[in-house]
This record gives sequence, C-alpha cells and structure tokens, in this order.
Amino acid sequence: KTYNKNDELRYEDTDISNGVQYNYGVVAINGNSKSVRVGKGILYLAPVKLVSAKAIAKGITVKFENLGKNDYYAIYRKTKSTSWKKIATLSSTASSYTDTSVKSGTKYTYTVGQIRNSYAGPYDTKGVSATAK
Repeated sequence: KTYNKNDELRYEDTDISNGVQYNYGVVAINGNSKSVRVGKGILYLAPVKLVSAKAIAKGITVKFENLGKNDYYAIYRKTKSTSWKKIATLSSTASSYTDTSVKSGTKYTYTVGQIRNSYAGPYDTKGVSATAK
C-alpha cells in the first residue's frame, strides 16, 4: 500500500491464519533515495474458543476447540476473589481439561490460551464458569 505525506501510517492485514508467522516491512522513498526498514515478524495466534465448563463428581471439566499449530495450551482459572492464574499446561492435541483441585460450592471461571514458540496467544477474559459439586 502507498501512503501520501499526511496519511495515517496504518496497515491492517485481515487475511491471516492461526499459527502462521507474517513479516512486514516499510520502505521510505524521498526522490531517488530509498531506505528499507524491515519490521519484526509477527506470529498470529488466534484466541481459543471456549465450549463449556461442567461440574462433575470429582472436579470441573473445561472443553475448548483445538486450533492446532501450537506447542501447547495453558489453562487459567479464577474465582470471585482471585485473579487469573495458570493452573495447567496441556499438549497441542488436547481439547479438554478436568480440574480436580476444586472446592465444593465454589464457582470457578476458566479460560485457555495457546502457546507457540514462547509466544502466548490472547485468551477470552470472560471465560466459562461452573460451580464445583
């Protein structure tokens, strides 16, 4: 894309795929002179879609959509009185997790993030919730 002198310097790439690294560069042209500045590569990691949280006899099971193309998933949990805390890591093939360290009668909220090459993808800050039996 070409920008004029007073244009806002912004570019939004909307044709992206999960787990793909994109590289972007900027070229400044002044007359016959060019300067090249290559930006850092950006790895796009999509947010994980949460399916459900369900209380079972011995814990709470959280289900999510497996996106593939990551190294592992991180499971986060919070309660009314606590903030998000990572409680587990799961393999890249996982699509559910059962939390067995819950206290009966307590409502827990869960979310999941994907990790690749030490980069953490965004996670749903609303999460999914269930009250332990």
